Amino acid sequence: MTRKKEGRPASYSNEQLMDAIETIEGRGTETTTAAVKKQLVTQYGVSGGINDDSLKKAITEAIEDRSSKKLSRLLLALPEDAKASAGCIGERVAADILEHMALGYHGLRTSAEKVLIEKDEDLRNSRSHIRTMEDRVGKMQAERAALESENLDLREQNEALQAQLRDRESEVRELVRGQEYREEMMAFMKQIVKDSDARCEMQS
Repeated sequence: MTRKKEGRPASYSNEQLMDAIETIEGRGTETTTAAVKKQLVTQYGVSGGINDDSLKKAITEAIEDRSSKKLSRLLLALPEDAKASAGCIGERVAADILEHMALGYHGLRTSAEKVLIEKDEDLRNSRSHIRTMEDRVGKMQAERAALESENLDLREQNEALQAQLRDRESEVRELVRGQEYREEMMAFMKQIVKDSDARCEMQS
């Protein structure tokens, strides 16, 4: 079966490509794209206009396919007891990996739970602090309202006292004016009596 290549169709078969690769490997040289192309041209008369990118991809796929088939043949050649032993080893490795994962998960979960507990404690402390501050603010507002009410009462009392003082001052002024009037009348009457006594002495 011929692989699909990028660019122009390949002018060589998979068997020719693998034969060219193994020939180069047999010389002990590196299987570069240029070396494989040269071998295909020389050994099979393939055109030298092969697309290098397509050839490089084909070389990689051919080598990987050969390795996969070789591994499959080696696995088929293993004795059954060797395969069973490998299965047991695989189970032990899997168990060790699962144990390691379980311990790691437990550690992570414990750390996460510890962090959550600490966060919850911080949240409770913050809420308690907020409630305390709210209580203080409420008390301060109540005290302020009481002081404002008391201040209002004091202002009203002061205004009432000022009104009473004004009334008393008015009464005092009236009394003073009355006293001055009485003193004037007494002085006037005394003068009349004095004048009357003087006239009587003159007539006698």
